[in-house]
Amino acid sequence: MVFEDLEGKNALVVGVGGIGGAIASELWKNDMDVTVVDKKPLEELVNVWSEFGIEIDADKIHYNQLDVTKEEYLNFLEKGDFDVFAYSAGVGEPTPVGEDNQRIYRKLFELNVLPFMSSVDILARKEHHPSSIIVVSSINGYRSEHSMEAYDMTKAALIQYVRTASLDLGEKGIRINAVAPGYVRTPQTIEEVHKEDIRNTIVSATPLGRIGEPEDVAHVAAALASDYFGFVTGAVYEVSGGLGLAQYQKIEKQNNLGVK
Repeated sequence: MVFEDLEGKNALVVGVGGIGGAIASELWKNDMDVTVVDKKPLEELVNVWSEFGIEIDADKIHYNQLDVTKEEYLNFLEKGDFDVFAYSAGVGEPTPVGEDNQRIYRKLFELNVLPFMSSVDILARKEHHPSSIIVVSSINGYRSEHSMEAYDMTKAALIQYVRTASLDLGEKGIRINAVAPGYVRTPQTIEEVHKEDIRNTIVSATPLGRIGEPEDVAHVAAALASDYFGFVTGAVYEVSGGLGLAQYQKIEKQNNLGVK
């Protein structure tokens, strides 16, 4: 869908390998002037976009190779003005309870949460601040997955930050929302979805009967960027095919009331 109000505006998308790349693509297709940030080389990103069917012309966007955990990323933010800001940088890693996970705990929060919060602080105090901020969280922010305790906490933190920050940012005319994907085919899940048993487990638990694609999430993010969603803030939009609702496969339940 084309959102005419986005045409000619500036967008910054951070973390553009899978879902973030699709968000950048969707905003670019809406004739936005798109700047992207990722620590991967552009050549590697182009290969990822091609593999996942993400349509974007690398020559017509502004690419910046930066690590969001470093000071140079924050310095970059200080210099630019953007109408839309989307944050998709992040990683998942198992942290089973009882193991030595201290280093992983720190790394997950240092990538998934803290740079986003710092980014919002910097962008919100600018005279030309974004009108819409979108962050990629996860259904794991409010449901549990075995051995993903720390990752789930980071995604829950993003959701609560969005809800609380919307109160302060609303006074500035800034909307902030989150998208919560379910199981999406990305570089971080590709090995899993290629395994038939894992793929079948996920699909069977997803009411819409398939694994998500990056563009599924990008469509929602583009809508949130648009003024068509101009009265929406502090919200979390699940894009999971219903996976966030399912806990186990359908079973035959016993009749306790005796009513036929």
